[in-house]
Amino acid sequence: MSRTNADGSSGTHGQLSVATEGGRVIALPARRNHPTARRALPPGIPDPQSPSEVSMAIVSLTHPASHAVVRPPASASPPPKDVGGEFRSALRHLAGGVSVITTGRGDDRTGLTVTSLSSLSAEPPTVMFGVNLSSSSFPVLKRHRSFGVNFLTAAQKEVADRFAGRNGEKGPARYAEAQWHEGRTGAPLLEGALAALDCELEELIERHSHAIVIGRVREIRLGTNDAALLYWRGDYERLGWMAEEARTALGLRSL
Repeated sequence: MSRTNADGSSGTHGQLSVATEGGRVIALPARRNHPTARRALPPGIPDPQSPSEVSMAIVSLTHPASHAVVRPPASASPPPKDVGGEFRSALRHLAGGVSVITTGRGDDRTGLTVTSLSSLSAEPPTVMFGVNLSSSSFPVLKRHRSFGVNFLTAAQKEVADRFAGRNGEKGPARYAEAQWHEGRTGAPLLEGALAALDCELEELIERHSHAIVIGRVREIRLGTNDAALLYWRGDYERLGWMAEEARTALGLRSL
């Protein structure tokens, strides 16, 4: 941006460049050089258009006789009507590993399937995930203050479905047709999982419709080296090979 000094000399600000609608750049002279004649003011009356002021204009090239047009800033696009639905649709494109969260003991056991698990810290080992405040697992988790994290293999889709309650399973019924062992805190850990973490509840942070669950890892159990179960675009996928498939492909069945 440029300016003409009050004494008539040109300083480092000689001209003003304005981008037009057509993409061209037009150099506009400083205000005092405009062809429009200016009326001399009586002595002692300040000039309302002093040389230090700059008028910004967008010049239209659509008419032979161009006129300076001041255009208001474009208004922001209105947000979609169903923001929650659009948000969920977007997140369907985010692939995530499938884990089962287990909590409680005996007849007070329950759990849920999550794809939002992530590590929070390695020192100390800490994980976190989100749980709906209306979930049946939330009050049980608050009572027992511990939980298990079980990373599922591609062959454990039925376990994921049961803990998601797809066929109406609730409470201890979600533990059917699978083998479980108690961890250090007493939380149930799945036999045959890729890995299982026994966690002590460290903090619950309630935000909006969910709570952020932060757990301190107290025990780690490493399992099989099978393919992982993923969730993507509303359905299960797999990543990698099952151990038996890998042995067959490599001709190592006898090993």
